[in-house]
Amino acid sequence: MRRELRAPAVIGVCVVLLLVLYLAVRTAVPWLDTTVAAAVADVDSAVLDRVARGWTRLGDTSTVVVVAVVLALVLMALRDWWGGFVIGLSTLLATSTTALLKLVVTRGRPEIGAQLEETFSWPSGHATAGLVLALAVTVVVMHRSPRWPAIAALVLPVGLGVGVSRVLLSVHWTTDVLAGWLVATISASTVVWLLPDRPQPAAPEIV
Repeated sequence: MRRELRAPAVIGVCVVLLLVLYLAVRTAVPWLDTTVAAAVADVDSAVLDRVARGWTRLGDTSTVVVVAVVLALVLMALRDWWGGFVIGLSTLLATSTTALLKLVVTRGRPEIGAQLEETFSWPSGHATAGLVLALAVTVVVMHRSPRWPAIAALVLPVGLGVGVSRVLLSVHWTTDVLAGWLVATISASTVVWLLPDRPQPAAPEIV
């Protein structure tokens, strides 16, 4: 499927799923959230807690924005303007959309999360930031290296793991994280779709 059709299809599916999640959380806590929260509460592992706390820092919005800006500037310095814009704009769109949705939906956090975090819960900013950067990096590497599957296999689990850590730490509901992942996917897909095609290197002249 060509990019002109594939990206809008991904965006459309994700928007519908995001709307379904919003309708599910706007009046009550869904069964999925309470079930997962209860299962997490039954887990008592100091090691898992330390891993989750370390992993969740990778999704701090300020950290992700700084990393995205640095990567974008490096790519632009290498004259890969397309790659720089993909990373920079995807991160900007995802984080700003998440901040806006939090203010619109105003969903409360789980009991523990409400004691630790002051912002609203839906969608998860950490889950959004972690995955959108991983997606943007994957897209850029796809256009730069034939070994991109290996890099994707590394960065995507890291990005997804940020969202999982938020649930393990009981600072977010599962549907908050799912919504964050959808916002990240929508944002990266939208930027790639709207940007002009990446310039192809000129073929060498035959003398």
